[in-house]
Amino acid sequence: MTSPIVQTSWLRRMHLALTPSAQKTYSALDLFCGAGGFSLGFAVSGFRVQGIDRDTDAIATFSTNVGPAACLDLSLEVSLPTVDVLIAGPPCQPWSRAGKQLGRSDPRDGFLAIAHAIRIVNPKVVVVENVPDISRDDRRARLDDFLEDLVAYGYAVKEAILNAAHYGVPQNRRRFFVMAVRGEATIEIPGQWDSQVAVGDAIPETCKLAQEDARFLSPDMDSYIARYEKASGCRVPRDLHLDRPARTLTVRNLGGATSDMIRLSLPCGRRRMLTVREAARLQSFPDWFRFIGSRQSQFSQIGNAVPPLLGLAIAKQVSSMLAGLQAELPRIGNCSVLDDGRLSTSTSIT
Repeated sequence: MTSPIVQTSWLRRMHLALTPSAQKTYSALDLFCGAGGFSLGFAVSGFRVQGIDRDTDAIATFSTNVGPAACLDLSLEVSLPTVDVLIAGPPCQPWSRAGKQLGRSDPRDGFLAIAHAIRIVNPKVVVVENVPDISRDDRRARLDDFLEDLVAYGYAVKEAILNAAHYGVPQNRRRFFVMAVRGEATIEIPGQWDSQVAVGDAIPETCKLAQEDARFLSPDMDSYIARYEKASGCRVPRDLHLDRPARTLTVRNLGGATSDMIRLSLPCGRRRMLTVREAARLQSFPDWFRFIGSRQSQFSQIGNAVPPLLGLAIAKQVSSMLAGLQAELPRIGNCSVLDDGRLSTSTSIT
């Protein structure tokens, strides 16, 4: 079914805000870059962004839309560029309540790699994103170790939990951020933007249509969800409501046939899961952003991403901090830098 073209005020503003900038003032390296949602916010704010990840589809998506990227396992010997800003969104599974919560014993714990990379690339600003669970009193031992490392390197540090819905994203998505800066600049958390955006404003063309490329719920799935909602005391069905932001999009509830799946209820009475393009809109990816890989891979890239509009809010704040820093800052270590900006020695990030 062909969808009509509808441009809400939010769609116009979102696409205008995420128009790529030709002027590049600062440089950034994105560890665990994924598809590039976080990086896109920096790229449109005048940053030259390079990405590193080990997912080949995500790297292809990043390279297609954002900038150069390398598909590397962070345990390999690599040579990293010196940059103004290091951003990172390490895997959340070691800390999320939806996972096994193995913390630092989980091989996906990326904080040691980030700390090691900071010593090498010598950034003026560091921004790290993860799930809010990592900051809970009973789980933050690993986080506190990382913050101590930052202080030892000469950074001032601030932490905050931000909701993407407060920054123009049509989704309630709470995420924990660490912002660190060397020098005299003051760390300011981005102020909230406009009023919240509803699902109906983000996907107005398709939210009531039986999209051919969407997966429809079977009668058995409908019955399973009804039993789940009754057993959990759910008073309001967890279908998406067109007059409010979506609940948090995750890899699990986007692509999996679970009781918690993200789904739309259609006027005809049927229910369906989201299309890739609808999920991307609810994460504030612009329509020109092209995802590479299978359908499930694309859902995974979207579910793992930092919403670009939230990334944009942080990038603007980082730009202000960089403008207030001294032109020259002392290096953390003794690594020499070649003329092309790369390190003269390779280093292992483990």
